[in-house]
Amino acid sequence: MNNLEVRKLVNVDNETLDKISEWMYNWWGKRDGYSKDAVKCFMQHSMEDNRLPQTYGVFLDNEIIGMY
Repeated sequence: MNNLEVRKLVNVDNETLDKISEWMYNWWGKRDGYSKDAVKCFMQHSMEDNRLPQTYGVFLDNEIIGMY
């Protein structure tokens, strides 16, 4: 059975950080003129426990498939 889960992203592994940073770069970073490194920095900031904005991930069988 598939396990679908939503959880707040804090202290993620490098693979997950790279994946979601790439998603965000392709969604708005490239269009708005940000570098991939800048978008990655924004994503790292959003995964601090007590800062805004917050980032949540959607996981299927423990693999990230989406975020908000």
